[in-house]
Amino acid sequence: MAQKKRKKMVEDVMLVPVDRRARRRVRVYVTLLLILLPVMAFFGGEVFSHYSREKVKAQTDELKQQVRRLEADLLASRDALAMQKADTEVSSQAQEQVRGEIKELRDQMAELEEAVSFYKSVMAPGSGDNGLKIEKLDVASSTQPNVYSFRLVLTQVGDNRGYLSGNVTVIISGRQGEEAIRLNGSEVLAEGAETRFK
Repeated sequence: MAQKKRKKMVEDVMLVPVDRRARRRVRVYVTLLLILLPVMAFFGGEVFSHYSREKVKAQTDELKQQVRRLEADLLASRDALAMQKADTEVSSQAQEQVRGEIKELRDQMAELEEAVSFYKSVMAPGSGDNGLKIEKLDVASSTQPNVYSFRLVLTQVGDNRGYLSGNVTVIISGRQGEEAIRLNGSEVLAEGAETRFK
């Protein structure tokens, strides 16, 4: 059986005449191809890199121009913003100044109206009004906690040929927690507080 296989293998082998020139030609072509491929790849790479460089240079120039335009726009925007800020500051300062002046004028006007009212009541009192009148009582807190100052203005209404004199009695009523309290002047007034009038 082993001989049969060998015989069959021998029958499959076929001898072909070898042409040495053709083989040499193939070797030369393959060698030339192997030499030319790197050279062609080198030149192709050079051509491709040249075009790439030109394209990159054009894109770079375009981007530089765009950067210049954007920088100019940014500078103009900064200038406009600075001017707007300055305008806003000037406007707000002017508004604040006008508000202050208006407040001062209103305060002066209120004081003048109060003075006019006071002098009218002193000089031309209403009919039937005679004697002592509480014109004004101002109470204000001080810088110290739980300390208040007060100013009491009394006017003499009616016959101004004589004068009235006396002593003001201060009584404070209120609640402290749940408990009702009543304090007189000696308990709440500072030592040396003036309560006499004339």
